[in-house]
Amino acid sequence: MSNEEFNDVMAKLNSDEVKSKLKEATNYAVECEAFGVPTTVVHLNNHKHMFFGSDRFPLIAQELEEEWKGPVPDKLSKL
Repeated sequence: MSNEEFNDVMAKLNSDEVKSKLKEATNYAVECEAFGVPTTVVHLNNHKHMFFGSDRFPLIAQELEEEWKGPVPDKLSKL
C-alpha cells in the first residue's frame, strides 16, 4: 500500500460514512447473535445460516453447493 493510499484510508476512518457502516454492521451482528470473529452469515432460501470460525469454510461452501478449493487454491494447484 502506498503512503497516499494509507493516508486516504486513515482519513476515512473518522468519516460519518465509515462510522455509519460500522454501526450498521455491528447492529446486524447483534441481530444475528454473532459471538466472535469470524462469524459468517449465509442467506439462503430466505433463511440465515450462521457459521463461526475459519475452519467452517468447507461447510459454507457445501451449504452454497460450491466446491471448496482450500484457503490458497492457486498455490495448491501448482504443487
